[in-house]
Amino acid sequence: GCVWSRGSFPEELVALVMRDVLMGLTRLHGDGRVGTQVVVHNDIKSANILLGSDCVAKLADFGVSRKMVGGRDRDGSARGEQELLGSPYWMAPEIILGSPCSAASDIWSLGITCLELAFGRIPWPVFDSLEGLLAHILASPPPHRCVSSEVQALFSSHFWDFVDECLRPDPVSRQPAKVLLQHPFILKAQRPPSIDAFFKAVSRGHISNSTYFQSVLNYVNILFRHETLLAGPNKSFPKHQ
Repeated sequence: GCVWSRGSFPEELVALVMRDVLMGLTRLHGDGRVGTQVVVHNDIKSANILLGSDCVAKLADFGVSRKMVGGRDRDGSARGEQELLGSPYWMAPEIILGSPCSAASDIWSLGITCLELAFGRIPWPVFDSLEGLLAHILASPPPHRCVSSEVQALFSSHFWDFVDECLRPDPVSRQPAKVLLQHPFILKAQRPPSIDAFFKAVSRGHISNSTYFQSVLNYVNILFRHETLLAGPNKSFPKHQ
C-alpha cells in the first residue's frame, strides 16, 4: 500500500524495512542447522509488510507459509514440490522449476522486494500470460544485473551488493537472514522517531525527477534486449498486487 500510494522509498528507509523483515526471518528460518524446522513465508512482497505507528515493519499474511524440515514438509511429505507458492513476480527460479520452498527462496523474494521499494514498482515487465512471465524469470539474469549505468548511479554500492546477495540464481549461494543482518547496507538503517517523520522522509527521498524516469526507461530497454523464451509479448511494468 505505501509503495503504491507514495512511490519509491529513500535508500535508508529501504534498509530499515529490510532489517526489520530480516529480523523476522531469523525467527522463522532458525539457525539453519541440518534437520531443524524452518518456517518459509513463501509470499514476501511489499504488500505483505505492515508498518506500525512505531515505524517497525512486520511480515504479514502467512496463508501460504510452510513448515519444512530437511527440505520436506513437517509431516514428511515433499509438499511444496509441484506447487507454485506465492506471488509470481517475487517467485524464486527454483520454485518455478518445481523445487520445494526453502529459506533461500524467501531470501530471493526479499531481494525482489528490496528493488520494489527502491524503484517504487516491481522490477519485472508484464507479459500476456503467467507462462511468459515465468519463462522470462528463468531465462533472464536477475533484474539488478540488467540495469543501466544511470540506474546504478541512483543507489549506493552497498545497496546493489545487498540485492546481489539476495538474488543469487543458485539458492545455495544466497546468504541466510542472520548473515544478511550484518551487511553494511543493513547496518546503516536508522529508524525515524515517528511515523510522520517516516513519511516525510519518503516524500523528501522520493525519486520523481525526469532523470529518474529516463533512467527507468533505459533500464527497461536494456532488460528487454535480453532473449526470452517467448517472442513479442506486450511488456510494461506491473502494478502492485
